[in-house]
Amino acid sequence: MLLPSLRRLALLASLVATACTAEAPAGGVSVGSAAVETIDGWEDAELDIYFIPGGVAAEDRLAHEIAVARRSVRVAMYNVTSARLGYALLDAQRRGVAVEVLWDAKQMAKAHNTLDDELAAAGLVITPVTNTRSEYATLHDKLSVIDDELVTMGSANWGTSALHDNDESLLVFRSPAMGAVVTAQLDEIRTQVKRPRTGDLPGPVQLYFSPEDRLDRVVTASIDQARSRVFVAVFSLRLRSATDALLRAHRRGVPVYVVTDAKQSSETTEDDRLRAAGIPVIEALNATGPYTAMHHKFAVVDDTVLVGAYNWTTTATFSNDEDLAVIRDAEVAAAYAGEMGRLWRRYGGDGALPLPTVELSLGATCDRTAWGDQLVVVGDAPELGAWDPTRGVRLDGASWPRWTGRVTVPAGARLRYKLVIVRADGRVDWEAGEDREIVLPTDPGVASAEVDDVFRP
Repeated sequence: MLLPSLRRLALLASLVATACTAEAPAGGVSVGSAAVETIDGWEDAELDIYFIPGGVAAEDRLAHEIAVARRSVRVAMYNVTSARLGYALLDAQRRGVAVEVLWDAKQMAKAHNTLDDELAAAGLVITPVTNTRSEYATLHDKLSVIDDELVTMGSANWGTSALHDNDESLLVFRSPAMGAVVTAQLDEIRTQVKRPRTGDLPGPVQLYFSPEDRLDRVVTASIDQARSRVFVAVFSLRLRSATDALLRAHRRGVPVYVVTDAKQSSETTEDDRLRAAGIPVIEALNATGPYTAMHHKFAVVDDTVLVGAYNWTTTATFSNDEDLAVIRDAEVAAAYAGEMGRLWRRYGGDGALPLPTVELSLGATCDRTAWGDQLVVVGDAPELGAWDPTRGVRLDGASWPRWTGRVTVPAGARLRYKLVIVRADGRVDWEAGEDREIVLPTDPGVASAEVDDVFRP
């Protein structure tokens, strides 16, 4: 389902205030602004997915979970530059929670990293982890486990760029079974003594770790089973065996689309091999800031998602401490397919991805128009005019002051938009306030959705 569960409404209230919801049309859902995709229906686990950029939602969630921890917080992180989260860990320790932070020693040694020194001086328990398997080997995980049952993972380090400006995802699971697996993995990271994989978890999620689980084989085996689609968004794509698997899928007639980071792609030719074979590849340049990146590490293979800290590189496969979740769930796959669509639009992909669509009913109340004026929905997507009011969705004012309209958009799309009044003489009045943001449904059985807004003078 799209909207957060009731037990999290208080936590997310500040994040969902930019759009008003109305009763959904038959067979559809009502959509409010949301920074989180909640997956339910699993017997022994729950999952929330945060796609970044998405305001402060991801960092808010992490800070909240640390603040309500009762017994323990264990973290294994490549780098932590968020002072908010660092001091949240310190506060938890001071109130008696058992806190352990495993931090890559090479990152801690860098001159620009000073937060670790501040936190250690204040008494936070930090264990530097030195990975000596190769010259470039690191602790590259982005893992935490809280009170033995809440697990966070994904591509995002606990830093300002990662949690606010990069293209990333953060997954928050509530599952005692997963908590036990991650706890054991943190023990291995701390000692740097790796043990063989012990077996599968119950349910739709399986966890794998580098180097003991050969994540390259997990990736290539999944791609070799693809029948309907392969969408890849990976920061660093340098693993020849993964590229070979994508080429095999392409030759079988499976649609393959790839997004990789532009700065990373300049140091490899694997993306060139894909492009030469006719596979659409985007080299995405996230220019939000000097250190921002298209930092995702996910693949959608049919209705399966592979996601975690794992880049598709030799070092990540054979030397780093890495994590990868394989999630066999159609709704999770639809959510990540929607994110792939957003990346494709943001970074200038030619043509549209083969995504299912949702019919979005638009409703708005506005009594600030005169005869001949037009209320228009304009936003960042081509379907909403790409921020051009002359090409936005013109609403029907036959039931003034209520205006209505419809538009077809990709399922799972994350849309930013505003209401504008196009005056009879051509002047444009934009509503006040921040952009509205909605995430379209990803439930495979949902074909329509509805939003209902009030013009902000």
